[in-house]
Amino acid sequence: LHMGNASVGLKYKMWRIFADGQYTGWRYTDDFGRKLPAFFVANCGVGYQFDFEHHKLDITLSSNNVLNADYQNERYYAMPGRSFLLSLKYDLNIDL
Repeated sequence: LHMGNASVGLKYKMWRIFADGQYTGWRYTDDFGRKLPAFFVANCGVGYQFDFEHHKLDITLSSNNVLNADYQNERYYAMPGRSFLLSLKYDLNIDL
């Protein structure tokens, strides 16, 4: 019946770090009074941006559900555990 979110991000020169969390309290799943338990999910990541003469390369490593919480958004449908994502973004900075 309760939910809350929080996030924070810091940037220093070409580095950035970020984290967020979501708390979801217990909630009813049907008209028979069955409940799902409360849970907390945290995500975080770090990134770096390389500046070339006319281009930029951004590399980010992030983790979802970093605490590996075991939870369900809907009854009998388990959500994924900890996962990692490496992303690359290349900005060509071309004027068309």
